[in-house]
Amino acid sequence: MLEITYPNIKKIVILSIFITILFSCKSDDSAIVPGVIIDYELNLTSELANLGVGMYVTITKSPKNKEFSVIDYHNPKFSTKTIAQRTNGNGIIIYRKDFYDYQVFDLTCTYRSFEDYCQLKVDSKNNYIFVCPCCGSEFIVTADGMPTNTSKAYKPLMQYVARIEGNMLIISNE
Repeated sequence: MLEITYPNIKKIVILSIFITILFSCKSDDSAIVPGVIIDYELNLTSELANLGVGMYVTITKSPKNKEFSVIDYHNPKFSTKTIAQRTNGNGIIIYRKDFYDYQVFDLTCTYRSFEDYCQLKVDSKNNYIFVCPCCGSEFIVTADGMPTNTSKAYKPLMQYVARIEGNMLIISNE
């Protein structure tokens, strides 16, 4: 017959707490959006010349030629520019946070991204918010791509690496 004593109960409780903590604190390393190759080299004095601090642009596929992309400032003062670089996936948002600090986000909603793969659109009332036409989630580009508290999405926008080399902004997912 098995005898349960106080020291054995204490060991069982401690072991069960340890196992619970071990499995509940597992990090979520799953992909936020479907992976695409991101590889841009953009000239800071021509292609991004009008991108001031606190501003953003989107880069999406050209509707006329899949080998080209369109840079849109979402500002009537600046016309869109076509560049000879290919856009994979839904495109990107480049936000100039500070003089030498550029943040680059994927233009794909993080809610059900593998099923819906929805391309975000600029909100008509607040142009620093990007809205998902599929689920209605909203993301704030000036707040590191975080979703609003009313969004179905709970993960921020996928962010890519951006670095300055000479007169070029290099963007990649490596």
